[in-house]
Parts: sequence; structure tokens; C-alpha cells
Amino acid sequence: MIPSPGNRQRWHERTTRFIAADRLPALLIDLLNSRGLNQHYYLRKTGIFYEDVLKGNLMINPIQLAQFSRNVSMIGDVPDISFLSGQRLFSGGFGALSTAIRYAPDLRTFISLLIDHSQQFFPLMTIRKLASSKDLYLGFNDVFGFVEGVGKPQWPLKRFLLEQLISFLVSLASWLSGKKQVWELHFDYPEPCCRDAYEVYLSSHLTFDAGYCSIKIPAPDLNSSWPGASETPYRLALKELESAEAAPGLIGMIEGQLRQDLKQLPSLESISDRLSISPATLKRKLKQHDTSYQKLCDLVRKQEAFHLKEVMSFDDEQVANYLNYYDVSNYRRSFRRWLAYS
Repeated sequence: MIPSPGNRQRWHERTTRFIAADRLPALLIDLLNSRGLNQHYYLRKTGIFYEDVLKGNLMINPIQLAQFSRNVSMIGDVPDISFLSGQRLFSGGFGALSTAIRYAPDLRTFISLLIDHSQQFFPLMTIRKLASSKDLYLGFNDVFGFVEGVGKPQWPLKRFLLEQLISFLVSLASWLSGKKQVWELHFDYPEPCCRDAYEVYLSSHLTFDAGYCSIKIPAPDLNSSWPGASETPYRLALKELESAEAAPGLIGMIEGQLRQDLKQLPSLESISDRLSISPATLKRKLKQHDTSYQKLCDLVRKQEAFHLKEVMSFDDEQVANYLNYYDVSNYRRSFRRWLAYS
């Protein structure tokens, strides 16, 4: 969905300072300090200074957070930092969103809240629901184009961000439901050396080198009532959230538009018209995010094709028809190209 032109900030870009440094960044800094790591090392090239974080009200942009996360992902001595930071992120500091999550009636509602608002917790990576005939499947959006693309992705950064986000989901859902959540997790990158950490913090049901990253949640778990649910504070929090729509990331927003029209992908001119900017301006903005309109089209088609084949059991002809390819051979050539880059 593209926010209406009347909104002051219709979308965020890589240079937009909208990320509160006293939330996820501050939590990461404290965890790293507790391990005795050098601040100058893990904050290098970020433009973030601990003294400024302590002053409060510091806002940083996605480039800074991505560089910080990339720095941490390259530290070999702290393989559990991503999982721990995800586990510890939830607090009452997110206002009405914290209240709505705390008193949500069941897992399905909890997931819906996070699909709509996960960027408040994790500004670089959000959650989306995938098509399925029975169980619930969740995928992930790289909303600023730092880790995805039809090309070699940045595995360390992608791993770090997904470990954070999924650890947050699993630990919080387990706490609110009163029981350990056991989900199937699929990752599109090679098995890491710290597989045991995945089993401790996430799940023992793991698949690596999959076609795409996803979570499979069993249908029977979705509607079971949670012990801490409370209808009145939950409904009041929802009312407050309705008037606090957050601006989406530019790349994630455009990908969302493309996914809505997969059978007949809109042109670059059509997307730019929806954004009320010129095609030349849109091309320039996409280049600033290290991507292009064609790369985004290829990416959403690739992700949908893998999902249709692996989850929905579509054959090549069905996938080609669904994605509106001219013929099956054309689709197969595209699929082989995606495999070469995966």
C-alpha cells in the first residue's frame, strides 16, 4: 500500500533518520559492551557515537543501522548476539503496539500485528504472509535493499537480521502463549557453523539452502486462546494504532505493489505515477538503493516461483501461467538464472 499524498512522510529511504537509537541499536551496544568488545570497532563507519546515544532522542538512518549490523555480523566471537538481541527487544517502550501485543488473544492475531507493524521493531526487515492452503507461511521483506536481489546477497548481514527477527518472534510467541513454539524454519543460505545456536534459540526443525526464507506455523496453533489475553486493553490499543500509520520503506513498498499485480506487473511509469514522482526520479531513487525496477520484478517473481513450487506443489507449467510467462521454456530459463544466483 502506498500512503496517501496528504501524509507528511509517505515513505522512508535509506537516508531518512527515523530509527530511534535508544531501541534496537542501544540494546545491541549494551550486549556487545557486556562481552567486553571495543566500541570503536563495532561502531566503525556508522556515524553512531555512544555519547550521542546516551543523550537520548538520537535518530539514525537505515544505512547506519545496516552498517552497525554488518559490523556485528562479522565478529566471530559472539555468534549468539543476534539471537539474544531479538529475544530482549520487546518492552513497553513501543506504546500502543506493546500493549496490543501483550494482550493479543491468540497467535494469529499476534502474527497479524507484527505483519502490520514489525518495522517498528526491525526497521530493515519486515514480515509478510505467504499463500497457503492450510498452514500459515511467513516470508520476509528486505525493505531497503541491503541484502536481497537477483544476484549474490550479503549472507552475513542477512543471517544476522533474520536471526534477530525470528528469535524475537519465537521467544515472544512462546512467552505469550505459555508454551514453546515449534515451527519449521527454512533459510536460503548455507548451514552456518553455529547450527546449535539455531536449535537452542529458534527450532530443531531447520532447512538450509532452501529456495527462499520462510516460517511454517501449524494451523492448529493459530487460534488457541492465550492465557494473558485481555480484550479491553487490546481493543483500546488497536484504536490508538489506527491513527499512527508508519511510513514504509521505499523498496518494500514497491515490492508490495508488484506482488499485488504479479500476473500483470505494472510498468515503471505506472509505479512512478502512483508515487507522484517522475520515472526519472524513481530510477534515480532505485539506483541509490542499489537496485533497479527490473531487478525488483525479477526478485518478486523468483520468490513467488519458489513458494509456488515448494509449498503449493505447482509444476513448471502452472508456475509459468501464474506468473504470466509467455511460455514454459521462457520461465525455465528465468528459473535456472535464479538458481545460479541463489
